[in-house]
Amino acid sequence: MASESRSLMCLNCQSPMKVDVKLKGDKDKKSSEMDNVPSIAGQSCNLMELICDAEVPSGAPICKECSDELLVGMDQQLKLLEDDCAAYRQLIDMLKEKYSNADVASMKQTLRNLQDEERALKAQYEQLCAEEERLDAELLEKKAQLEEKTEEEARRWRQFRDNHRRLLDIDEQTRKADAQLRYYAEQHRKLANTNALDLVFYIWVDPADGIIGEINGFRLGRLPDRLVDWPEINAAWGQLVLLLDTLMQRANVKQENFKLVTMGSYSYIKRKRTTGEEVKYPLFASGSWKPFGNNNMDSGIMAYLQCFEDLRVALQASFTASLVVFIVLEWDVVVAMMPL
Repeated sequence: MASESRSLMCLNCQSPMKVDVKLKGDKDKKSSEMDNVPSIAGQSCNLMELICDAEVPSGAPICKECSDELLVGMDQQLKLLEDDCAAYRQLIDMLKEKYSNADVASMKQTLRNLQDEERALKAQYEQLCAEEERLDAELLEKKAQLEEKTEEEARRWRQFRDNHRRLLDIDEQTRKADAQLRYYAEQHRKLANTNALDLVFYIWVDPADGIIGEINGFRLGRLPDRLVDWPEINAAWGQLVLLLDTLMQRANVKQENFKLVTMGSYSYIKRKRTTGEEVKYPLFASGSWKPFGNNNMDSGIMAYLQCFEDLRVALQASFTASLVVFIVLEWDVVVAMMPL
């Protein structure tokens, strides 16, 4: 068998090298091998696959340095694989030792039970999905009905709003007519009995109520079943103080211990004690709850009645005609109402 020296390129580092190739067969086979070398050297597949698939050295030429480096890498890879294999064997031995007494039949039965449970859960899941689809369809239907009801409600609300507006217009016209009627009746009564004090201080009792007196439209007091706001009561007392002060000035009544202070809804009576100290008795209140009563305003009302008694005495001395006044016997008690 003859040999031939050839110049080849290392598949790894592409360095030139000379290789003695043994010749065998006829010239046609030799020519075929020579034609295959460049094509093998030009392939870009895995180097290890080329080396393993080569039948002759010229099929996958590689230099000594690359061959040594390749052997070192293969030794390292082989060592890693042997370590992994040993670890797997150790794990297998440990598992065999740990589960050597395991009841395989019981585990298989448990597995079958779990599989049956899984199938049951899948069937339940499919049932729930179908129920969800049904509920979604029902929800869409309910939403459509809700939209229809909402539109109907909006239409009815617009109709109610229009009717309510017409009702308010009619009520306003009625109230206006009633107010005009009351105004004309009041003007007629005032013209029939004109008096300066009557015009300025209009005192009456509302026929609709018939209990609580009023002065200039302000109700003077309140009852458990007829609540009146305290600002209205305060305004009424302010009018009463102004009326009493006007009457006392016209009657030229002088008081030493009491002084009427007219300040509208915040009027009060100033009293001078024997010690020279001045005390203010308010004739207004805020309406807030007080556990022991509104003593300040009560004292103010009693002081007002005392001033009224002084006016009565002065008028009785000046006029002989019978007057209907309050007889005050004690400081805080009104005993009766009788003619003089």
